[in-house]
Amino acid sequence: MYWQVLSPDTYADVPWKNGQGRTLELCAQAHAEGRSNLWRVSMATVAMNGAFSDFSGYTRTLLLSAGQGMTLHYHGASDDVLSERFAAAHFDGGCGTSATLHGGAITDLNVMTKTGYCSAKVLTLGAQQAHVIDVDTDWLLLLPFDNAVDVCAESFSKQTLGAMHLLKVTQPARAPWRVQGGPVVCIQIQLD
Repeated sequence: MYWQVLSPDTYADVPWKNGQGRTLELCAQAHAEGRSNLWRVSMATVAMNGAFSDFSGYTRTLLLSAGQGMTLHYHGASDDVLSERFAAAHFDGGCGTSATLHGGAITDLNVMTKTGYCSAKVLTLGAQQAHVIDVDTDWLLLLPFDNAVDVCAESFSKQTLGAMHLLKVTQPARAPWRVQGGPVVCIQIQLD
């Protein structure tokens, strides 16, 4: 097991593929072939209606983290309406996606995994509660939003994780992990 805490000052500010905005890349895992990411976790502010970048070959999970919401429109599939904080949409990154904002800019958390190579399970843990997460995965990522949280497991001594600090654990202990506080987004990424 290897772990690290990534702080907001380490996140990379990168332009969108379509040039219409910028993304804050929190963490990414390079593909073994080196040409692309195996997975990536990022945050972006969407300030106007419009098309999403084409990420063919990736599966996306998008969570509304701030703002009044948006509706995601997909070519050939039903819309997703995200109107509550941490509401989630799961979609093919190459399906032709566009967004209509419900009332001003929003911020989203975006988890992308290379289809056929890995997949993500994304869970939001509520505020100010004790949570137990059954972990059986290749990577565990924990991101508290509003407050610091305490994290521990059988082979992981208690750590306090600050708001918007990302805990990345590679080959985490297959055991219950305990999180005190929240809200926290928990991402488990598994190789296929």
